Amino acid sequence: MKQKFHQQLDKLRNQAGKQGKTLVSKVKESTGEASDWLNRFSATDAVQSVEHLLGKTFNEGIPSVYDKAMDVVYHTTHIGGGQLHRLLDGSHTLWGAWDKCKHALPNDSFGQEVSGYFTALGHDLSSPIGLPVVHLNHVPPSPPKSSDFIGLKVDI
Repeated sequence: MKQKFHQQLDKLRNQAGKQGKTLVSKVKESTGEASDWLNRFSATDAVQSVEHLLGKTFNEGIPSVYDKAMDVVYHTTHIGGGQLHRLLDGSHTLWGAWDKCKHALPNDSFGQEVSGYFTALGHDLSSPIGLPVVHLNHVPPSPPKSSDFIGLKVDI
């Protein structure tokens, strides 16, 4: 009786494994199709017009003290220029922005800091440049040569 139970249990495991693999395959396929559609849709003129309108709506006007705090490194060093400083200065990541907003004013409340943080991130997010996905710690002064990667010097 114990052997029959184990045989039935093994049969159920095999069936579940096959169904699980089929489900994973279908999810991957659907996710890929959805991602392709979303990429094509986000490149349309309509979406870009809405993005431009939102950016104009949220980014016009006088920057708040929290916006200025997030840009202090850029205004001091001009690292990366207006287009790339968000990738390089460390002040536009989720944690870097919080650190800058938290220390923007000496006497603001926690609620003001949270509000300033989300408003400043919203300003950045609604701009065409947006928020960086990564932060680059080091940018070489000139592009690396292929010989830097392979460690060989080839004289031709």
